[in-house]
Amino acid sequence: MEMIIGFFVEVFFKRLIIRFLGVGTRYFFLNLLGKKVSLNDLNGKNNDIASQFAQDFYNACVGIGVLALLLFIIGYLFFRSG
Repeated sequence: MEMIIGFFVEVFFKRLIIRFLGVGTRYFFLNLLGKKVSLNDLNGKNNDIASQFAQDFYNACVGIGVLALLLFIIGYLFFRSG
């Protein structure tokens, strides 16, 4: 049971929040500001372990912020319409 919960936490947190929301949002805004970066740079795909940790940290912070904002907007729209 513990292994199944760990799997779902890994999939939800790392894949959805960090990789999808964090990387996607950072990529969109950096390109919007005119800074040309690749997704590999934002994922920390180079061989430097410090860079990988830093990029995952930034992606997690951005991803959690975007998720919180989305949940707030959904809650606001839900309670406003009801």
